Amino acid sequence: MEIPLSDGNKLRNLQRVDMSSNSFTGHIQASIFSQPALQYLDLRYNHLSGHIEEFQKPSTMLEEIYLSNNKLNGTIPTSFSQLSALTKLELGSNNFLGTLDLYPYLMLRNLSVIRASNNPLLSVSAEDHDDGSNNSSIIDTLELASCGLTRVPSVLKYLPKLNYHDLSNNSIHGNIPDWIWRNKTFLYLQHNLFTKVGQLPAYTFIDSYMSSTSATINSGALCRSLTQGRNLDWLKFNYTSHGLSSLSQYTKAAIRFTNRGSRRRGAGMP
Repeated sequence: MEIPLSDGNKLRNLQRVDMSSNSFTGHIQASIFSQPALQYLDLRYNHLSGHIEEFQKPSTMLEEIYLSNNKLNGTIPTSFSQLSALTKLELGSNNFLGTLDLYPYLMLRNLSVIRASNNPLLSVSAEDHDDGSNNSSIIDTLELASCGLTRVPSVLKYLPKLNYHDLSNNSIHGNIPDWIWRNKTFLYLQHNLFTKVGQLPAYTFIDSYMSSTSATINSGALCRSLTQGRNLDWLKFNYTSHGLSSLSQYTKAAIRFTNRGSRRRGAGMP
């Protein structure tokens, strides 16, 4: 059954739509995002497909959009970044593709949550914008797991409130930048191609899951990185075991190591 939201003229006074967890099919009409009174739209867990067109006159009232767990494809409309009242945007577990530019979303003063995980063909712009630091973004949750990322998005530097961040299960390679650890409580980096850990700042608490599926992080370098750590919990990654016996010299952190598929060399675990 197709979703009954095609007649925009009859929806002008509608404030809340919850049609989640049904078996609706068909496309999402772009006009729904322009309805003047709509504040809440939940279409999760259906069988909606096709791409969402760009829309004119973005709503100034729409606060929450939930479109996850459908079969939507095509590029994510840039018009979403013009929804001035937006607080939560959930697009995960679809077939979106192309490059998502997060910089325009920094200008949405009420936006706190973006979830776009499990879109294998979706990437995020890694380019640095000079104007990124001049924003008052309150985004505290950003989920980009199991997408098509190959680089750490530079926009993360400009999210001072970011508390929960998931970049796991991508193909991100190279070094983990020093700045990625700032202001994070939950940071998920497992199942990527990282080769080096940057300098860690002092923490009150961070729950960090880190794993490198095709590369090995030398634990000696890790120990030096942990010099400032006070309470680093649940750190997971492939490692070489040389130097782990002296980890207590560097930090009082509580750490759990797991070795998935890497070749361990040197002394065993302490």
